[in-house]
Amino acid sequence: MQVYVHLAGENYGPYSVAQLSQYVQAGNFKDDHLAVAVGAGEVEVVFQGLVLQVTKPQPVSNIFFSKTHAFESYQKSGKFFLYSVDIFLKYETYLIFQINFHSLLFMCTRIFALFVFLLTTSFLEADRLVLVSASYGKNIVAITEANGDVIWSHKTAGREKGHAGHHDVHMLSNGNILFHETWQDVKEITLGKKIIMNYDCATANGNRGKGVNVHAFSRLANGHTQIVESGVGRVIDVDRSGKLKHSFNLKPGGTQNSRWARATPRGTLLVCSEQPGVVTEYDKNGKVVWDYLINTRVYGAIRLKNGNTLIASGSGNSVVEVTPEKKVVWEIKNKVPGTDISLHWMTCLQERENGNFIVGNCHAGPDNPQIFEITRDKKVVWEFNEFELVGNGLACWQVLDGKAANRLRKHLAAIK
Repeated sequence: MQVYVHLAGENYGPYSVAQLSQYVQAGNFKDDHLAVAVGAGEVEVVFQGLVLQVTKPQPVSNIFFSKTHAFESYQKSGKFFLYSVDIFLKYETYLIFQINFHSLLFMCTRIFALFVFLLTTSFLEADRLVLVSASYGKNIVAITEANGDVIWSHKTAGREKGHAGHHDVHMLSNGNILFHETWQDVKEITLGKKIIMNYDCATANGNRGKGVNVHAFSRLANGHTQIVESGVGRVIDVDRSGKLKHSFNLKPGGTQNSRWARATPRGTLLVCSEQPGVVTEYDKNGKVVWDYLINTRVYGAIRLKNGNTLIASGSGNSVVEVTPEKKVVWEIKNKVPGTDISLHWMTCLQERENGNFIVGNCHAGPDNPQIFEITRDKKVVWEFNEFELVGNGLACWQVLDGKAANRLRKHLAAIK
């Protein structure tokens, strides 16, 4: 049984009943929040003190909530109903918990209001997939459901000895995956598991004998692949044949030993450097336009919609948001407030449309999530803890929501 919760116009989940109970006790969700449970077979769900018996609900891939007042919740002890919206939901059944119905007539009125709303209003699909790329002996690239169920995987080569963690991965718009197996290659693989690009970072474009390591790469809008070459301190763009199309040098000194890098909306590039622990922003010609010294082995940084920069501090066990003037305006450090989640090596970051942050928590052991979603008021609304699948070395991942997840599902369906 999986449970989704509707809060402030957004859908969160799925959660197990045990996880939901923890979040209720922690105050993340309250009695007046809506929930939808999906699953198969006869189950009993205990939610906010109510025992709700569910008989054979159908498994579904998309959860819909109405924003109309027809789905307001009421105080404790009441009813739930099993509701099927045949036209819009393709005969998929949804269990909607409704609290304190005053009468059967009232409930029928609400059902009718919902049906009219769905007939006249577009609605949001709460769909999520997770792309993970893990090494440290796991050596796997996989696509999972939000609850960790694997729906596609590819075993990577890894290394017999030495450290070569997976540090970047991208789901491309064409349905292929950009990844690496070692710090000396960048590859593109189809969902049919055919390698269609294999760039040798160690020898190509003048790198032979220079000790290049690669921890960041991406696919540009023009089809070229951008690669940040740590060690030699260079950012290059190459075409599909590996031909060098553009390059610039990173700032001399420790900043040439880089980790993650991400483009900003204005076309600049944020590059993280473990030593001396700085995030540096470069324009397309390599000019430094902004930097922030965090003094940790910083791993990741992204430019937020509000113009601030969100930084995953790596060894600093923290995530901080800083303004262009370098003022810290938001931070979590060592532990997420009000939870048992310990912060360890903080890595990848994403900003959701609703303003929530998705955060990577690497080397955190089996008792902590490897990825979690947190609101601006520091409430955790989703956790990904699949230690058996990814182990203790999940540094890079990508969460796909809504349309991106639906597009990927179509790509996956096409190869079956």
